[in-house]
Amino acid sequence: MSDPTRRLRADRENDGALTAIGRKSPYILIMTDAYNVSPAISSTSPTDAEVAARLALLAADRAGIITSDWSTKSAAVLSAVSARS
Repeated sequence: MSDPTRRLRADRENDGALTAIGRKSPYILIMTDAYNVSPAISSTSPTDAEVAARLALLAADRAGIITSDWSTKSAAVLSAVSARS
């Protein structure tokens, strides 16, 4: 599985090693194409609520940084921070 979003979904479903590594080590997990994690949201213009929900979901899975092509969003949305759990 080369796609990181599919890997993260598989790890979440199987309690796999990728997110476990993030909990047990100093590594930073960078999630690209955050819009594509199930359930997928718009890759270019999601609502602010969808972005906030996606950030919370991926932070809960130990993502340190998430990326997507949300260039239409405000600086406040794009620089949002959420605690990893």
